Amino acid sequence: MDEKTRLQILDSSSNLRAGIGVRNTDRRLKQIYSKGLHIQSEPGQGTTVTFLANK
Repeated sequence: MDEKTRLQILDSSSNLRAGIGVRNTDRRLKQIYSKGLHIQSEPGQGTTVTFLANK
């Protein structure tokens, strides 16, 4: 996906409907672990979503 779409997925003010589940997951992880999802994407190559937490 392109950079604009990647940023919109986690932006709660965005009206992009496709990212609601990802946004909720990111929000809850931030509430619990103070860290959210990291999305890395290259158009035509693929997308990787990671989360690292230190307890």
